[in-house]
Amino acid sequence: MGVLLYGDDGMRVGIDDRTLAHVQALVNSRLRRNQPFFLWWRDSRLTGDGQSSMWVARGITLVFRYRSTLPILLDDDWMRLLLQAADRPGGTFLAAEPGTSDEPRPESTVRLN
Repeated sequence: MGVLLYGDDGMRVGIDDRTLAHVQALVNSRLRRNQPFFLWWRDSRLTGDGQSSMWVARGITLVFRYRSTLPILLDDDWMRLLLQAADRPGGTFLAAEPGTSDEPRPESTVRLN
């Protein structure tokens, strides 16, 4: 499982490497055109089974850490869905990759230091 580190306060969001690679491509695509967006997901049952969201914009520190060193091939259909959703007022929901039945369930935790 990879980790997305968000902002100066160090919020940590655990996301499987395959989903994280798609999120990184989404962020890169949107922010290089200065198009901020909301990214949201269902929380793990361990953290209350609610939902969380973050505002993704230039100037906010984002670090993508992968567990694996293997390259990840991006799914074009999934990327298209993520990019289209980013234009909606509610932003992009981290839904399952098309053709799979597994819903990504990132674990949202705040680093205490």
